[in-house]
Amino acid sequence: MFFLANPRNQKHHVGRRFYSDKLSEYARQGKNTAIVGPKYAGKTTLLWEIKDKLDKHHDLLPVYIGLNRTSTPPENFSVELIGGISFWFLGAISQDYVKFQDISHLLSIKDRLGKNAADTVDFLSNELQKIKPDQKAMLQRAFGFADEISKKSGKKVVMLLDDFENIFDLNNFSQVRDVLSLIPLSSRNVSYLVASSGRVLLEKSLRNFAQERVYGLSQAETQELVGKIIGKADNKVADEIHAISEGIPFLVHAIANRYSETHDVKKSFLIEMTLKNSSVFLHLESMLNDYLYRARGEAMPKTVVKILAFLREPRLTEISRRIYRSAPVTKSLLERMMQADILVKRDNKYAFSEPILKKWIKLAYSGYEFNEIPSDEILKKAEEVLNEQH
Repeated sequence: MFFLANPRNQKHHVGRRFYSDKLSEYARQGKNTAIVGPKYAGKTTLLWEIKDKLDKHHDLLPVYIGLNRTSTPPENFSVELIGGISFWFLGAISQDYVKFQDISHLLSIKDRLGKNAADTVDFLSNELQKIKPDQKAMLQRAFGFADEISKKSGKKVVMLLDDFENIFDLNNFSQVRDVLSLIPLSSRNVSYLVASSGRVLLEKSLRNFAQERVYGLSQAETQELVGKIIGKADNKVADEIHAISEGIPFLVHAIANRYSETHDVKKSFLIEMTLKNSSVFLHLESMLNDYLYRARGEAMPKTVVKILAFLREPRLTEISRRIYRSAPVTKSLLERMMQADILVKRDNKYAFSEPILKKWIKLAYSGYEFNEIPSDEILKKAEEVLNEQH
C-alpha cells in the first residue's frame, strides 16, 4: 500500500520557508516541478508544508501520496493510486486511509466520485476479475483519475508524489515498459510536484519539469533545530554540529539528541555512526541498500563502494585494477552506479554523492559497528580511521 506519513507531528521541526514558498507558488501556477535532494534532506516534510499552504486555496485540491511503499504490480498500484486520490477528495480521516486501498471499498463509495471517476473504478474492478488484466490500460485509467476528480470537484488537483523514483519499478512489467508515457503530464486540470533522491534519473526522465535542488540546513536553521532539541545553548555547539553534519537534517537531529547525553559533539557523532541501533546507523544502512538495489545487483557495486570508501577520488584505472576487471567493464559499472546516484564524477575522478555515506562505510568495513556504546578509547580509534588518508 501507499505510505501515508505526517511529519507535521514531529516534535522538532524547522521550516524551510524559502523552498515551501517558492514551490507552493509553482504549484499554484500549475507548473510541474521536481524536488531533488539527498535522502533524509527533509523533502517529505517540505511536501507536507507545501500541502498545508495549498490547502488554504479553495480552488486547489492537493493530494499527497508516498511511493516509497508502493505495491509494485500495476494492478495493485492502479487501485492504490485512485484510492489515495479519493481519500483526499472526500476528506476522510487518516485511520480510514487503508480502506481506500481496497477495490471493494472504492466500489462502495464510487457514486460520490462522479460518473467518469466511478467508471474508472468499475473498469479496474472488471480488469481484476480477468486471468490476465490489461496492466497498461489500468495504469492509464488510474493516472487519468485525478483529471476526473478535478472536473467533479471544480478544483485543480496538485499531485504531491513523494519518493518518485519508485514509480520506475513499473517499467519492469512487459506490458508497461515506459510508465511516464502513461501519465497525462500536460493536463490543464492536474499538476505534479514530485520529490526524489534520484537526481540523475529525474533530470534524464523529467526534462520538462522545473528542477529544484534541496540542500542541507543553513547554519541559522541548524541553530534553530539544535535549540529546540537541547534547549538554549551556546551557538558554538550548534555551529560545531552544523559543521560535522554538513547541515543534513536527520544527522543534525540525531547528534543534538545524543549531545544531550554526552555533552560532546564529536563523541555524539561517532556514537551515532558506529552504534548499530542508532538512528544514523540505521538511516545510512538503509540508504546504502537502496542505492545498491537501484544499481541493479549488489555484488560488484558493493565491492566498488568498499574500495572507494578507503580511497580519495580515484580514477578509472585505479578502480579497475582493484576490482580485477577491464577498464570498459569497470566504466560500465561506474556509469550504472552514477545513474543510481551512488557516485559522482569530477575531473575524471569518482566520489560518493553523499560524503557522510563514505564515512559510515569506511567505519563499518573497518569493523567499527557495535551493539553497545563503545568506549572513549574505541571512539578515538574510529576517529583516527576517518582521518586516515589513502
